[in-house]
Amino acid sequence: MKTLLPVPEFFALEKITSTEDHIILHVQTTRSCVCCPDCQQSTSRVHSRYTRKAGDLPWEGLCVRWQLETRKFFCLNPACTRRIFCERLPQCLEKYAHRTARLNQMLASLAFALGGEAGAKLAVQLGHRVSPATLLERVRRTPVATECATTRVLGVDDFALRRGTVYGTMLVDLETHRVVDLLQGREAQPLADWLRLHPRITTISRDRAPAYQEGATSGAPQAQQVADRWHILKNLTTAWEQYLHQQASTIKAHWQAVYAAELQPTIVLPPPPVEQVVPATASEYMRSRADQARRQHRHQERKAQYEKVQSLKTAGYNIGHIRRLLGMSYSAARTLFVASEYPIIQRRAPGSSLAPYHSYLQQRWEEGCQNAQQLHREVTAQGYQGSRVTVWRHIYPWRKAATDVNGTPPRSLHIQPPRQQLPKPQESIWLLLKVESQLTTEEKQKREQLLQVTTVKRSCELVQEFRKLLASRKGEALERWMQQAEATEGAPFKGFLSGVRRDLAAVQNAFSLPWSNGQTEGQVNRLKFLKRQMFGRAKFDLLRARVLHYP
Repeated sequence: MKTLLPVPEFFALEKITSTEDHIILHVQTTRSCVCCPDCQQSTSRVHSRYTRKAGDLPWEGLCVRWQLETRKFFCLNPACTRRIFCERLPQCLEKYAHRTARLNQMLASLAFALGGEAGAKLAVQLGHRVSPATLLERVRRTPVATECATTRVLGVDDFALRRGTVYGTMLVDLETHRVVDLLQGREAQPLADWLRLHPRITTISRDRAPAYQEGATSGAPQAQQVADRWHILKNLTTAWEQYLHQQASTIKAHWQAVYAAELQPTIVLPPPPVEQVVPATASEYMRSRADQARRQHRHQERKAQYEKVQSLKTAGYNIGHIRRLLGMSYSAARTLFVASEYPIIQRRAPGSSLAPYHSYLQQRWEEGCQNAQQLHREVTAQGYQGSRVTVWRHIYPWRKAATDVNGTPPRSLHIQPPRQQLPKPQESIWLLLKVESQLTTEEKQKREQLLQVTTVKRSCELVQEFRKLLASRKGEALERWMQQAEATEGAPFKGFLSGVRRDLAAVQNAFSLPWSNGQTEGQVNRLKFLKRQMFGRAKFDLLRARVLHYP
């Protein structure tokens, strides 16, 4: 009986009836005495009986309904204002409820785990139909307690409800790895107000946002502030990237000098002249693929028109009727009408307009001038009025013959070195910071060439030294590193050093204390997953309830 009814001592199962899609449990209350909900006096005097209907946990994918026969009682206390009351069943069925407490608990668990839409779909598969709005209402009605009474080490980070517009603040207990609260906004005041209500906070790990620095200082002056190590390295990398942007001209000049020294232009002698004649037909010179496709399409259309004209001619139509039916001109219709077979279009051989200049072009080709644009300029000066493409088609057979003989097409006499892609500042940073064993041969060469630039090499040494100090937690060496960076020519990290000076205590604690915001960043990532899972219905109250329910 315990598997069927939540509180067996309160009920008696009379019978079970079933249909194709649901099961009905006929249940009756069995308590002999109940208490008045106002005065709590016990009574056994029954006033009347009535029936309640409520849903219960599904069985094997089938919906379960209760048909509960319960009672009304008289209150025997003359001083009580309530004379008649309904029997209360708080452990299994709330007042006016249409679902049992254990069914509501299951729906609330689905809502917290999956949200409205996904939870509703799963509930249907389990055997209970419910709307997404009902599940979200279960989330709102379930009280969520924030466990922050014993929190001593707090992680603070921001998250986006709507990127670029609406933000919030997440607070995480770094000792227990649990989210303790979510605050609206990422300003200093909400954080300061929350910290004043929790004076037991001794350590605050945060990023380097000025608002969080101000809020932590104002709300918890007794607490140590620790700057997040990842954000410190991120700020240093950003400052280094800006410095490399400033040194772009120096780096570019260095790369150009390197390429000029390694890749000297080579001289290629022109091939022996090849006697060729101008092609006589259109099939003997090269056309583009697009041109060939267009001509082929036009040929197919014209051939289909020819077949239609001939079929209409056989049917007895004259030229006038055929041109009106097919929408053709009279001359085009007549050409296809009188032809005994498909008339192929006879095109004029290309380059015939260059016949007067053929000897000159051949002479210039043999002299080594094989650029169609240059040859076009020269014959244009002599009176030629055609296009550059016509000149290119005219000399193409000579170029094709030279390619067939030598295997490579002749280009200009001087082959320029290939144009090299210079690494961008961000690419240069990761090239310099990447583990050497993971570099390819080409990347190693680029890295060696970059380090030959004095400013890049010195700034790289400073960055590498800072990373080693932070990894080994040598906070006492931070001041010495800052002095070296300030004394470096060009002041590569001037802005970064100014920020560190303003937040020096928190940065020094990052070098010495074990706390960091890694766990907070992980919780923010979980929050993003929950927000996207809610299909646009991630209002702050719903999101806060779901994040805190499963911390």
